[in-house]
Amino acid sequence: MHNLQKVDLSERPIKRLPPSISGLKNVRTLLLKECSSLEALPQIELLTALEVLDLSCTKIRKLTNDISALTHLRFLKLEEGTNNLWEFHNGKSLEKFHFCLFAPKERIGERDVYLQEEQYSFRDIYYQTSHIPQLTDEADRFFKICGFETFPGGIEEVLIHVQLLYLKKNKFITRLSDLGAESIKEMRECWIENCDSMESAIYGEEVEENEALGSCLQNLWVSKLSELKSLFRGVVQSGSFTMLKHLYIECCPSLITVFSSHLELKNLEVLKIKFCDKLESIFGEMVLGENTLPKLMTLILLKLPKLQSICGRVLPSLKNLRVIGCSKIKRLPVSRNTTSPRVKITGEAIWWNDLEWEDETTKSHLRFSPF
Repeated sequence: MHNLQKVDLSERPIKRLPPSISGLKNVRTLLLKECSSLEALPQIELLTALEVLDLSCTKIRKLTNDISALTHLRFLKLEEGTNNLWEFHNGKSLEKFHFCLFAPKERIGERDVYLQEEQYSFRDIYYQTSHIPQLTDEADRFFKICGFETFPGGIEEVLIHVQLLYLKKNKFITRLSDLGAESIKEMRECWIENCDSMESAIYGEEVEENEALGSCLQNLWVSKLSELKSLFRGVVQSGSFTMLKHLYIECCPSLITVFSSHLELKNLEVLKIKFCDKLESIFGEMVLGENTLPKLMTLILLKLPKLQSICGRVLPSLKNLRVIGCSKIKRLPVSRNTTSPRVKITGEAIWWNDLEWEDETTKSHLRFSPF
């Protein structure tokens, strides 16, 4: 028993742990998920080798300062209402954490994925179950906020350290800066889903906020925002969001334009937009592809029946273009001179045959695969 490295007591009807658990000096993983009657931990500070501690869906609401003795703790999952989410660790930053904060009414419906086997990546599985695209390496510091009508106080000290922020079903948020731009300036990835009060995520007049938000943000995924009309509204200052590499937008039924004005996204590599029935344009004004999206390599446009144009001139770095269900798009931002290697294009054969070309030799230079 003393050599145990993993203890899983999840979903047990226990009110307290036996004192003997404090003698498990070598345990590295302690899982107490959904022990709904559990109210306290006995001498947890004696588990000096502990690295993973899951206290989600328990009655534990307060962590004592003794837990700061767990110097190897790298992964902690807590329940909403737990005090001192950050300060308990004696001023030390956790190298890794996965915090999920649910409003009580949302807890039953949300089945958060948590892999207990070390050979699996939490994020790989989470992406599969949530249909979120796999983007970059797994973020070490993840925070999910779900189901709140008003801003949940006490989370500021966690937000400061977040790398990946997932916002779901939160009515309090009307724009990203509502979280405090300075509080999330280390955020490199953001997922926003079912936040129905958001009409735009970024407002151009918030110059300082945009500078902070865009300093690290590399990946942005938005889905099922019923009131979203434009992702970026107003004139966003040049030089903002230059770190952005991946942008995914899906199932936003009120979206009319993605960027309401000219915006230079110098490092954007992937843009995917799908199932936005009212989308008319990607940019609200005519822009030149080589200036606004010089590094865009992959462009995917799916089921956008009102979309009429992509951009002016050419996308010089484009390698993959997928257009399906976008019958109003008649011109593509490609040319024979800038398609080396040649652009691979996927779409419906009828749409392909109806495209308009300034130079017919361009069409023969492209690699088209019918959908």
